[in-house]
Amino acid sequence: MNTRYLSRGTRYSAYIVFETVDKCPGLADLPVEVGVRLVGQKIRKQLIYFDGYMDNDSRKERGETRDVMKPSKREDVWMEAELGEFLNEEGCDEIECSVIEIKSPYWKCGLIIEGIEFRPTKNH
Repeated sequence: MNTRYLSRGTRYSAYIVFETVDKCPGLADLPVEVGVRLVGQKIRKQLIYFDGYMDNDSRKERGETRDVMKPSKREDVWMEAELGEFLNEEGCDEIECSVIEIKSPYWKCGLIIEGIEFRPTKNH
């Protein structure tokens, strides 16, 4: 997306908006690497679960030690998870979002992506 559609000098959070079908086989129990950045800057990656049923106790039992975000329900039928933040400064034209899971050789299915939302970050 081009940054000219966003207010300059504003910090934004990017959210992936989605829903899952049939517990999202191939993605439900795997953390997925996500991130957002302005092109030319370093991406800060984080991990999310698309199916939020994996609670902290279940992850600890599996030996999961990384900080993995769970999605949250919206008021509509969709779920959302934050991809990250960026500051819309002058001089940059493009925003890059990534959602990657390549560590598992199994097919992934059941993920329906509605889109990406950019919102001014409230806590900055």
